[in-house]
Amino acid sequence: MSSSYLLEKELIEIRNSVKLLSAQYSKRLHLLVNYSGGYKIVGDVRYSLYGVGGHAFCRISEGLVVQRGTRISIINDEGKIVREFDIGTTPRHVDFNDDESKFIVSIGSEIREYSYPDFTLLRSITGLGTVYMCKYVDEDNIILSDFTRHVVEIRSLIDGTVSWSWGEENTPGHSDTLLNGPWAVDISGKFVLIGDYRGHRVLVVDKDANTIAGIYLAPFPEHSSFDLARRIAIGNQILTYMVQTDGRVLWTAPGNWRAIFTKYGTLILSNAIEIIEVYPSYFVSTPVPHGSTMILDGVTVEAGESIGPPMSYKGTVTATHPATVMPIPIFGHRKVKIIAKINFPYRLDVLEPNHRWSAAPTVKWRDWWIIDTYSSDTAGTLKIILDEPLSFLSFRITNNGSNAGTIYMWVVW
Repeated sequence: MSSSYLLEKELIEIRNSVKLLSAQYSKRLHLLVNYSGGYKIVGDVRYSLYGVGGHAFCRISEGLVVQRGTRISIINDEGKIVREFDIGTTPRHVDFNDDESKFIVSIGSEIREYSYPDFTLLRSITGLGTVYMCKYVDEDNIILSDFTRHVVEIRSLIDGTVSWSWGEENTPGHSDTLLNGPWAVDISGKFVLIGDYRGHRVLVVDKDANTIAGIYLAPFPEHSSFDLARRIAIGNQILTYMVQTDGRVLWTAPGNWRAIFTKYGTLILSNAIEIIEVYPSYFVSTPVPHGSTMILDGVTVEAGESIGPPMSYKGTVTATHPATVMPIPIFGHRKVKIIAKINFPYRLDVLEPNHRWSAAPTVKWRDWWIIDTYSSDTAGTLKIILDEPLSFLSFRITNNGSNAGTIYMWVVW
């Protein structure tokens, strides 16, 4: 039944029922949703674990696969460790093959494959940069995100050869064909998901046609993934949200969660303290929480130059180039305050993504347009109040002076 048409009586019955796979964890998870009027998604909790001290990677038939220090732990639905293996270094990501007879683990510049459940080393790929995520494509090929080499690759576990890649090795950038610190990676048929961490975006690439199928805005996206219907969960440093392929936001969870869909149709949300596995189900109204974030912390702007959101910048890009203003997800907030402390003569353009009309917030990016402009011939503090609903917000700041200067900027909602 569609969540949009649940009657009040049905909502009460659902709230009072326990629709869990494991009755031991008969809790409710409330994820705040940040768009017009405010909503709260109430999900059926499949599993909840607190104080584990690590992130969850995936679910297999025996339980959740969790990082605990340098160990890979399998924790069952009673919260007990049923298997554990110490690989001697921190695992960045783990993925199992379809029949759960083996798994791959990324450990920096190396990816290892082990048998399961006896943890025998089978194969490895070495000489990489810094790999954050890796997943099986088939029994002998994997896809990986190399953060420091700025590429996503499909490689053979047999001999390490590359059969497909996106990005240019050791060349960071913000164009469609370049990446700047890719972190997340997932694959669904011919579609590859890439969380471009320093590019503040998630790309979906058609690997057969070598074309972009979608670009979705996200501030510092970390673990993101496809579900079984190729909807996308995007984990980032401000909000975690799930979107349709057209970019419409289905729900959001405040905070920096790592979001991983499982082959069982569940969604694992984890941070360094808590792991929650959930089936999202329906919405009820709730107030939108207030928040704030600092998006520029004393960034230097050279005389005559501009800084702005990554995909508006056409100059030279390095891994730490200051010309990247983080886009801010402020779905549907009716009032936003911008505070900027600028010590040079400036022009400040307020930018919003140019979206098609949608009945829900959309994070699919096409281009930026200017919705307001402020300028001053002297240094000073600027306060701006925006009282219209927006999906994302960003800024372009130009130094109109003759000397380099710095800028600090906050957004409060």
